[in-house]
Amino acid sequence: MAFGGDTAESFYDEGLTASMKGDVATAMELFEKAIRLDNTMASAYHQLGKCYQRQGRFDKAVALLKQVVSNKPDNITARLDLGFALLGLGDVDEDRRQFTQVAELDPTQGKAQLGLAQAFFREGNWRGALEQAQIALLNAGSSFAVLFLLGKSAKLSGDATVAENNLKKADA
Repeated sequence: MAFGGDTAESFYDEGLTASMKGDVATAMELFEKAIRLDNTMASAYHQLGKCYQRQGRFDKAVALLKQVVSNKPDNITARLDLGFALLGLGDVDEDRRQFTQVAELDPTQGKAQLGLAQAFFREGNWRGALEQAQIALLNAGSSFAVLFLLGKSAKLSGDATVAENNLKKADA
């Protein structure tokens, strides 16, 4: 029995708890139960998509997250998750479109700039990746992902000083 009984909301809440604990398989079962009880629960589809993404099953993640974004086009979190799932599939054009749309909805969204930087990097556009990573650093702060990508991009674009500084920060 779920937290508050056998309702979609209680299965969803229990799924979130399992997901936060790292029990992705249980979380998926609970999100699926929530969806069976309420097939309009976008948040359950979203979380199920994130679970598939965590498992590296990007095709399934993309299908679910596209459905969420289609129903809620201004949902920044779902759009970001879709962008990263598309990046996992290697669909650089479509992931860039998702990250660009997020940046248009919220120009200070550092995760969108990080996603754009990763798309540029995947294409071999080191200068574009460097510029987007610098914007991500300003908006999202100095996380490992931002600093590492900034350092790698700088190194490949020939900026040894920026590369060394940021790779050292990422290592710390």
